[in-house]
Amino acid sequence: HALTMEAAKIEVNYWLNLMKGHKFEYPVFYDVEGDMVRRLTQKQLTEIVKYVCSTIEAAGYWVGIYSSSSAFNSEVIDSELSAYSHWVACWGRQKPTLRSKNETQMWQFGGETNLIKSNKINGQTVDQDYAYVDYPKYIKQKGLNGYPKPKKSTTKKGV
Repeated sequence: HALTMEAAKIEVNYWLNLMKGHKFEYPVFYDVEGDMVRRLTQKQLTEIVKYVCSTIEAAGYWVGIYSSSSAFNSEVIDSELSAYSHWVACWGRQKPTLRSKNETQMWQFGGETNLIKSNKINGQTVDQDYAYVDYPKYIKQKGLNGYPKPKKSTTKKGV
């Protein structure tokens, strides 16, 4: 919900403290919507998102951005956010394509406007997601998100 860089610094420190001692098989996503989208300029919002994501990444996490396709297309300068996974909310019939050409790595669809399949689980209307990346595999291989760093092999080639 950060509307200033000072607020973003407080939020990111709080977030990092919450994640200590936990393991996550999926990226940790920064939710970019609400007042951030309505009240900040494209440049202000993009700078806050870059700061938060780069700080989380530097702490050893695979970080991504969650937002609607319309926000990625018009509320941030998405071409500056290509380093981060994109989880895109879009209630159409096919995987969303972003104007920036950044890859939709996860797609949230559903709710009342689900156009793909049943939107009910145990009688409840729900959003649903597709993941296009095997995040658990890559996160564990890289030793991110609380998983141990892989041990380097001490054997030499040809020995």
